[in-house]
Amino acid sequence: MSESLPYPLPPDWPLRRGRGPRILTVAVFVIAWVVVLGLTVTSLADGSTWPGLWWTFAFLLLGLCLSVVFLRSGGEQGVPRFVNAMAMSVGADRPVDSWVHYVPEMRHSAWYAICLLITGVPAIGLAGWGAVLAIAAGGSTLWALVLVAVNVAVAAVFVNAGVKSALIRRNSRTFGKHDVGIAVGRNGVSRHLLEGISAWPWEEIADITPTTIVTDRDSDDVTPDIRLTLRNGEEVLLELSFKDVHPLLFYCVVRFWWDRPDLRDELSTTFAQQRIERWHEDLQARLSAG
Repeated sequence: MSESLPYPLPPDWPLRRGRGPRILTVAVFVIAWVVVLGLTVTSLADGSTWPGLWWTFAFLLLGLCLSVVFLRSGGEQGVPRFVNAMAMSVGADRPVDSWVHYVPEMRHSAWYAICLLITGVPAIGLAGWGAVLAIAAGGSTLWALVLVAVNVAVAAVFVNAGVKSALIRRNSRTFGKHDVGIAVGRNGVSRHLLEGISAWPWEEIADITPTTIVTDRDSDDVTPDIRLTLRNGEEVLLELSFKDVHPLLFYCVVRFWWDRPDLRDELSTTFAQQRIERWHEDLQARLSAG
């Protein structure tokens, strides 16, 4: 049974973010990507070195376009995870709470990494095939090999970016020492980065303010964020972009237990996690209705 969200959507915050790309857009790019791949293989199989190498370059460009389509798709459908924070500690840098309600960093969708990899790896093979044909044919071998080198370099960048993106997703889903994200526990809020943990106890937080950052001036696209104002006057900005949890749900989690010190004993327990999951059900119902 759902429980109503304790706070309304802050002004200027979009209710819907993280939608997937349009099916028609994906279909057009996928069809073009497959056609160009076929033309590349056909050209190389016929011994046409230059057309094959240029088609390889076009194949890389289409793969780049397709990966960009998926760059920020999906997300914001999950709930904070109830995890053992001690499992991620490194050396003396220990979390303040043993168990936390954790929101991992999700910078790219899985399809972004997949598109880069399934484009970059074949492109390296195609470029190598073109290099063999160029050397066997002679003639303007040098210029053909320059184009081969360009294709291989671009494809290598694709593979490197795809592998890194996949590793970031894996690490964010596996609570380990490389985890990156934001956690809420009985003792306060903490941000987990590769270089360490920054923690802000509830008693040090004087105010919590929902804010926005304009990410695209042409379309007026904004990114919801939360500003923590500490009692010493310092301000901490918690960026909520590229998270796997809807900003409104996370805002409710932080604000609810900051407003209610008498209920903070719920935190770091399954009771609080169940409350968060009920809020999530209410949010999903609103998203479906809207």
